[in-house]
Amino acid sequence: MSDAISTDGSAQRRVRIWPALLIVAFIWAAIMLPARIVPDSQMIPFMAVFFGTMGAAAFFCAWWIFASRVSWADVLLGIAAVAVGIGCLKLVGHESMGFYPILFYLVPI
Repeated sequence: MSDAISTDGSAQRRVRIWPALLIVAFIWAAIMLPARIVPDSQMIPFMAVFFGTMGAAAFFCAWWIFASRVSWADVLLGIAAVAVGIGCLKLVGHESMGFYPILFYLVPI
């Protein structure tokens, strides 16, 4: 693919979106397919959903930081947004829940 040329003559690299779309498809498959493939089991779909979304979140973070072609300012802004989200969940979540609201609500997203 050729890079887009701006009006001042400098080349701007386009953001790679296809890896993120593959990760979203993997998350969907991890959530929807295990219960359909093994309908009699409860543990296998639970583990597939839990570990599938956690793995996809790790791949998404690696893609965002290293391979998305986004400027470093935007990468750091994304990391700051995640940190703000963690802080908000800690404020809203009950103290008896500990780290679980972050684990179940923020990480899979």
